[in-house]
Amino acid sequence: MARYAAGDRKGLAQGIFQVGGQAGGALGPVLAALIIVPWGQPSLAWFAVLALLAMALLTWIGSLQHRIRSEFTDRSARRRADSSSPEHSAATIALGLSVLTLFMFTKNTHGESFRSFYTFYLIEKFGLSIPASQMMLFLFLIAAAVGVLIGGIVGDAIWRRQMIWISVLGPLPLTLILPYADLFWTGVLTVAINLIMASAFASILIYAMDLLPNRIGLIGGLCPPSAPMAQI
Repeated sequence: MARYAAGDRKGLAQGIFQVGGQAGGALGPVLAALIIVPWGQPSLAWFAVLALLAMALLTWIGSLQHRIRSEFTDRSARRRADSSSPEHSAATIALGLSVLTLFMFTKNTHGESFRSFYTFYLIEKFGLSIPASQMMLFLFLIAAAVGVLIGGIVGDAIWRRQMIWISVLGPLPLTLILPYADLFWTGVLTVAINLIMASAFASILIYAMDLLPNRIGLIGGLCPPSAPMAQI
């Protein structure tokens, strides 16, 4: 649906779409520290209200799906009619999707590994309390929400290929410095690392969708954006 409604601002649309998931995941550690830890597991029942609201919103959006998709299909057909560019070969599509899926796999693996041990690292090395370490994890995760939005906007303005290379190579020197940083710089470096890594998510998805424009749902399954998990 985000793809259909994007118009010519594909990166911006993907960035906004992914901000929802990234920001929601980033709030997990904060809610765990502020609500679940002091009030216990029964407090989770209140989150069901938000889930019901989300279901109602999705039902309304789903009712508009046919009209938005029809408009998108009409625009795409006109662009293909006005363009003389050849279709991608099967080999090019297979190679492109393999590389993009590998990029997304490695990024998500790195991010999930980092999230799983970040709070334990802060507690063991710097002696932080559980709520304090959860807040640090929140800052790390919210950086991804900012990164996907900035990456989508910048990707619309410059070549998306450059955005992907920045995302791949940019975190390397920061990651090498990280083990030697104090608490303050650990927070700064981890925020910068996650922001830069997340900046390519929109570009990767758009590249993959351009390779198979008639299989957008399949691309969403092959190259899903990262889904942060709360660590308690």
